[in-house]
Amino acid sequence: MNERRLHGRRRTFKGGKLIFNKGLSVLDCIIRDLSDDGARLELTTTATIPD
Repeated sequence: MNERRLHGRRRTFKGGKLIFNKGLSVLDCIIRDLSDDGARLELTTTATIPD
């Protein structure tokens, strides 16, 4: 499979939090991959999150 990303991803296993709705909503997550352009997150819930 060809890699189309401009920046390579680094594998991680870090805990994180998604904070939105002016700080009123918080979801725990695991950060699986990091790159200069973004991250791949694993959520423990299926709640709807904003773009």
